[in-house]
Amino acid sequence: MHEFGIAQAILQATIDVAKAHESRPVERVKVRIGRLRQIVPDSLTFAFEALAKDTVVAGAVLEYEIVPPRLRCKKCAAEYAPEEDWLWQCPKCGESKAELLQGEELLLETVVLRDGDS
Repeated sequence: MHEFGIAQAILQATIDVAKAHESRPVERVKVRIGRLRQIVPDSLTFAFEALAKDTVVAGAVLEYEIVPPRLRCKKCAAEYAPEEDWLWQCPKCGESKAELLQGEELLLETVVLRDGDS
């Protein structure tokens, strides 16, 4: 389950943000995940929560946005969202070669820290 490795990377980046702000506890974390990464959201949440125990991130809510793939045809430059992740065929010209514009990202978008007096 590669979700544990990804959760560890998200957790470490989140801890680094908290450390830069006097190790304040983390309330919420938001990530953008490309659908082509084939991450199971429930597994990622489980791994994140398990790994976050006994850290400043313990109890934080993990939110995620799943980003669908978006492509640019290498023949006609049309941009499109494929109906199937594995079938990249331009709806304009039928070409199957395309440049991936989005859909593989894994971005730590937001870390919300608790107030210092909480």
